[in-house]
Amino acid sequence: MDLDLGFIISRKTASTSAGTKLVLFITLGVLRQLTAAVFPALMDVNWIKKDGHLTQIDNGLTTDVWGVSNNYIYRLSKNSTWEQVEGSMKHVSTGEAGIWGVNSLNDVHIRKGVTSTTPSGTEWKKILPEKFKQIDSGPRGIVYAVNQPDFIFCRRGITTDIPEGTAWIRLDGLLKYVSCNVMGCYGVNWHNDVYYRTGVTEEDCKETENLDFSNSESTSANTSHAESTNARNISLISDEELQKMKKTRIPLNTKRNTAWAVRVWKEWAEERNSKTPANKKVGLDICKVSDVELRHWLAKFVVEVRKKATKGECYPPNTLYQLCCALLRYLRNNGRPALNFFEDPNFKHF
Repeated sequence: MDLDLGFIISRKTASTSAGTKLVLFITLGVLRQLTAAVFPALMDVNWIKKDGHLTQIDNGLTTDVWGVSNNYIYRLSKNSTWEQVEGSMKHVSTGEAGIWGVNSLNDVHIRKGVTSTTPSGTEWKKILPEKFKQIDSGPRGIVYAVNQPDFIFCRRGITTDIPEGTAWIRLDGLLKYVSCNVMGCYGVNWHNDVYYRTGVTEEDCKETENLDFSNSESTSANTSHAESTNARNISLISDEELQKMKKTRIPLNTKRNTAWAVRVWKEWAEERNSKTPANKKVGLDICKVSDVELRHWLAKFVVEVRKKATKGECYPPNTLYQLCCALLRYLRNNGRPALNFFEDPNFKHF
């Protein structure tokens, strides 16, 4: 299996009441029990039905429980009743890093004024400029999120004085859902493979390596640039070598999905062009299709494209979405990094 960079297949170990170790491997949504002897002990745990109807719920590393229903926001009070909180969100997350939410426009918000006396907070603050479809508030200082094309981000600079943090940092890999706890950050990709990332800290939400910021390093400002460079013994690389390194860091599955989407676009365009007048041809190379043309042809593409193996059969909605994500990734990697036809208002008809 090719892993998205920075994440590895997850394995959890837990102690049961019988004292036996239970090891679970999570991949493709399947939990494989390796120690059958503990199964009866697990069956002793019962689910208790609570009042209320929610479409999404979150219980972080605190005693708080928040949820949403039809974009209405609710918080479970001390007397176990659901209290409505002002605002409108499709997804909320509560944890030591605060209470965060995403609305129907994928705008990100953090709940301000949350204290022991006002546990529901006082107002929502919008965090610009990124838009996300899902967000997770984890341990203190750690917030992860994913956007529409499944790019992964974490929030840097979260402190007591600045609970909303200072910047979004993009991570390697692609995931459709993320969740963080004290063991690390977990995620699920569009294949439903499960990954986790270790080494995430409050000081640096992205890096997994230990960085040495010693006093000798902090005094390097008094050293000339040449002396500093020599002391580090750096090794220069060419632009070509750098591009080659970037390409080798892309997971094989991602490369295959991207190539597949580009091939589907080309084959659709070729067949369409064979059936239309010369003045209505679509570009075979999607990179040469302008944004204005792309707005028109993408709408045609998702409606007209068909499976090749079973001629005439439509792709399911999720596959169409993944096709478009892969095409967007291809365009971004080939000179159009700011393009986002999922969120750009100019692509609203698409």
